[in-house]
Amino acid sequence: MFKVKEIYVGRNPIQSYVTKLLNVLTLGKLEDQKKKMAYDDLYHLYMIVVLDTGFNVLVEKNSVINIQPIPPSYKDKAESIIKIPVNKEITFGDMMNKTQKDVGESFFKYDHVNNNCQYFVMNILKSNGLLTKEANDFIMQNILEVLKTSPTYASTIARLATETSAKLDRLFYGAGKGKKKQK
Repeated sequence: MFKVKEIYVGRNPIQSYVTKLLNVLTLGKLEDQKKKMAYDDLYHLYMIVVLDTGFNVLVEKNSVINIQPIPPSYKDKAESIIKIPVNKEITFGDMMNKTQKDVGESFFKYDHVNNNCQYFVMNILKSNGLLTKEANDFIMQNILEVLKTSPTYASTIARLATETSAKLDRLFYGAGKGKKKQK
């Protein structure tokens, strides 16, 4: 059993081509709302879990859940990062299983507004009694408020794009199987 030694939550700006596309789809409303809410960027969030073996694991949710080994230097790539206090003994498998049990089917499903990378990270921490106020404030951006002035078709297009991406990922890599490492 691999015990969790440390957890970090990192965030990086969503790639500019994605935000540009979303801004076009929303007829400029995305950029207007970002300015109104004083957001410089929208962020993708992920966790870096350091195991007692020294092994580092990336845990994130894109259109599908991604769990993969990473080098310790991966933390340096985060635009911003916080360390989560691990105040109990917990294995990696137990942490993920408890979260899956607590949130049910939504553990695997992705929605760009209601079940995105923010909720995935928050649910893991919350289900395992590790969510602090500092972590919650760091994790959650009010994406509903940002997107509320967007045309309804923009949300439909984003949802279809995400579902297509997930289906292609499963087609090419299989359900529950990881992508092959690039050398």
